[in-house]
Amino acid sequence: GVGGVGKSRLLEALVTALGERATVLRGRCLAYGDGITFLPLVEAVRQAATLTGSEDPGEARRRIADLIGADDEAERIAEQVAQVLGIAGGEATPEETLWAIRKLLEGMARHHPVVLLLDDIQWAEATLLQLIEYVADWSVDAPILLACMARPELLDARPDWSGGKLNATSISLEPLSEEECGTLVANLLAVTHPYVAA
Repeated sequence: GVGGVGKSRLLEALVTALGERATVLRGRCLAYGDGITFLPLVEAVRQAATLTGSEDPGEARRRIADLIGADDEAERIAEQVAQVLGIAGGEATPEETLWAIRKLLEGMARHHPVVLLLDDIQWAEATLLQLIEYVADWSVDAPILLACMARPELLDARPDWSGGKLNATSISLEPLSEEECGTLVANLLAVTHPYVAA
């Protein structure tokens, strides 16, 4: 939907309705900057692992591995994810990065359903969009919801993005009509001031 149509508000209502039933992670794409391909995921992983950036690399990797839980490959996954976060030395291949992020989300989802909110993906680089599709295609048995918000420019640039996927649904939000706006305002006033008739 266009800017200001209510995408964020709608997803906040979802998060509120979920309460403690899911782990909610958030990330936002930026329209500018260098080395920001995975910035939304960096934000989400830092949030999940409560990383401030002041931890030494070993502590950061341990916290990431703790998110995954009992998995023979937890240390390898944590190492790859740490590289994405700029914590570890070396550089992972794109395939290793996609695999590690998917395994991290799946590991987290074994303990508690995961909702990953990604905002402004119309500005996402192709590699991040590929990652979103990869997780949606391969994590079918894990309770993971990838909720991506975008302006119509995403489909202008990538008309086939997420189209025809079995595990994906697109919802286009349109501005409210004048009558719908009136009903919304009346309902909001009724909640705020119970003596106002809706």
